[in-house]
Amino acid sequence: MGYTHHDKVSANSFAIGQKGSEIDLNVDQDILNAIIEDVSTADKTYVVAPYACTFEKAYSVLQGPITTAGAATINFYVGSTAATAVTGGALTIAATSSEGDVDVNAPTAENTLTAGQALVALSDGGSTTDTSGGDTTSPARLSIILKRV
Repeated sequence: MGYTHHDKVSANSFAIGQKGSEIDLNVDQDILNAIIEDVSTADKTYVVAPYACTFEKAYSVLQGPITTAGAATINFYVGSTAATAVTGGALTIAATSSEGDVDVNAPTAENTLTAGQALVALSDGGSTTDTSGGDTTSPARLSIILKRV
């Protein structure tokens, strides 16, 4: 009978009591999900921070294609759209993006929220929905990563 030594612990085989730099469970992070109903229309959506946190990153995935007419830009604001914009928080969905395309941003400042405070995602409506496949809107699903402070 042999003994096998493993230097790393995978997410599927976490060993109780295991210590080491390879284990990062991100227990201080949460993901909030939201949807902008149509990035080709100036539109906004809100999420609420459940605790004091830092807005770390946002991902978008497009649910309908957009044409060559222009990119859609999603800007983020803490509190309301009248508040200061999140620095480095613009997420750009390129012209000619297809359904399923993923984009990401990583804010650098003005991205701290208090418990119960709103984070606003605002599309500028700069794109045009590609209606050739029968789509009438181009929704974008957002996954927003928050880190507890």
